[in-house]
Amino acid sequence: MNNIVIREIRNSEIDKMGDMLYEAIYQPDENNLISRDVLEIPEVNAYIKDFGSGKDDYCLIADSNGEIAGAVWVRVISGNIKGYGYIDDYTPEFAISLFKEYRNQGLGTQLMIAMIEHLQKNGYKQTSINVKKENYAVKLYKKVGFEIVSEDNEDYLMLLKLDSSTPKKIALQFNNCITYADIEGLSALMTEDHVFIDTENNRIEGKENNIVQAWKPFFTLYTGYRNIFENIVVRGSTVIMQGYSICSDEILNNVRAIWVAGIINNKVGSWHIYPDTKENRKILNL
Repeated sequence: MNNIVIREIRNSEIDKMGDMLYEAIYQPDENNLISRDVLEIPEVNAYIKDFGSGKDDYCLIADSNGEIAGAVWVRVISGNIKGYGYIDDYTPEFAISLFKEYRNQGLGTQLMIAMIEHLQKNGYKQTSINVKKENYAVKLYKKVGFEIVSEDNEDYLMLLKLDSSTPKKIALQFNNCITYADIEGLSALMTEDHVFIDTENNRIEGKENNIVQAWKPFFTLYTGYRNIFENIVVRGSTVIMQGYSICSDEILNNVRAIWVAGIINNKVGSWHIYPDTKENRKILNL
C-alpha cells in the first residue's frame, strides 16, 4: 500500500460516490451480493444525494497513484429522511468505504482518524455511525473510540465523543502524526521533557532532542512507516497499544510491538516501545 495520499475529494470525483457508497454496504455473502438497486432506497441514497450542498458535508479520499482506494465522508442527515445513524440535527454521520484490494491494510484506520481530526478542528462535539453487528468493522470503530449507544436485532448505533483531551485520543493523534510524518504535529503533542524509549531500551529525553535525533532521521530513512493497533487498553493516563508496524524497509515491516504512551496534561510525556513478548505482556498485564 505504497504512495497512498489522503486528501479532500475533488468536485470531479463527486459522481464516484455511488460506487464508494456501494462498497460501504456490508455484504454478508460474497456469493450473493446485494444489488446496486439498494442505492435507490431513500435512506441509503441520502448519504450521497447532492453531496457538497450541505454545510456539514466533507469527504476525504485515499488516493493511490491517482486511483481512489477508499473514502470516508460525513454529513448530517435529518429532515423527513434520516440516516441510519441519526442522533440529532447537529451530529454528522460517518460513512467509510474501501475497495476490496485495499482492505485489511490499516487504511481504514488512517481514514477514520483523519476525519476525526477534521471534525475536532471544526468544533463538532460528536459523530455517529450505524453498523451491522456481524460486520468486522465494528472492531475498527471501537479502536478509534466509538461506543455502542443503542442496538436492535441487526445493527449497532455507535457514537464518538470528540473531546480531544482523553488519553486514548491523544495517543491516537500522536500515532497519526507518525503515520503522516508530521513533525510539527508530533512536536505540538509532546511535553517539553518528552521521553522516547525504543525496543532496545535506547532512551532520548527532551522534545527538541526527540525531534532532531529521532523522528526527523527516522522519517527520512523509513518512508511509509505506520503502526497498526489491534488492541488498545487505557489505564488512567496510560495508553497501551498492541499491534504491528508496516514499513517499506523489511527490517521494520510486520514487526509486532507494544506501544505505551504516558499522557500528562493532554500531551504525550513518554512513548515507550516494547517487543511483543509473553514476558512483556505479563509485565504490562495484557
